[in-house]
Amino acid sequence: MDSEVNKRRFGDAVSGRWKAALFGGSVFWLPDLAYHYFRRSEPTTTAIWVLTLVMPFVVTLAYFSVRSKAKTGPRSLAFSMLLGVWVLGPTMIVLGQTYQGAGFRSIYTLAAVVFATVFPPLTLIMAGYDLSIMALLLGTGALLLVRRICEQPGRTQTASGHVGGVAR
Repeated sequence: MDSEVNKRRFGDAVSGRWKAALFGGSVFWLPDLAYHYFRRSEPTTTAIWVLTLVMPFVVTLAYFSVRSKAKTGPRSLAFSMLLGVWVLGPTMIVLGQTYQGAGFRSIYTLAAVVFATVFPPLTLIMAGYDLSIMALLLGTGALLLVRRICEQPGRTQTASGHVGGVAR
């Protein structure tokens, strides 16, 4: 009986984190994907600057819009969304490149996307080729800043007056 309750709690925790991750990743990469879908060409200098500002703004706005509704408990909503940005990055970048005539054209591309998804630092390299690297870095910084300011993980006030619960 106790193991069933633990399995249910674990399942709820994982599903909550992955829902937030899928939401954050989708919201962040949607402007880039929409640009590639409608323009079907490399972004212009103006488009790069607009996407660099819009993508982090949209994911930060999405964080604040779902923060009050999300029941994350001790888990960080911002970190879950950041995980989604980095894990969904390769798939969304290659999907955007598909509208330009590249992307998902062979089985080798699918293997590369799966490898890049399992190894998220490759998202940074792929974003460099996609010209969205600055948006990725700004979005990462924005979500880390939001996590630090709004969620403040691990900060508790103790009776001795030390922050963090550890007296030195």
